[in-house]
Amino acid sequence: MKKRWVSWWIANIIWIIIFAVGTVVIWTREVDGAGVTQTPELKLVAFIVLLIAFILPIIIQVVWLIVNLRIRAVTDK
Repeated sequence: MKKRWVSWWIANIIWIIIFAVGTVVIWTREVDGAGVTQTPELKLVAFIVLLIAFILPIIIQVVWLIVNLRIRAVTDK
């Protein structure tokens, strides 16, 4: 694999780990930072906010993938 593919995979793994840790923190906490007791509904809202926060990195990773694929297609010819 070339460096750009290894970098892409490493970046994806890091984002997946960060997302998984954030999800675990949201679903296992009983009280948030403001002292509010977490109900399932509030946990779902916090999870949706986490999903929205990860939309930008997902878009960047998809663009990076497309660039990698186009570069590979050009160099394979």
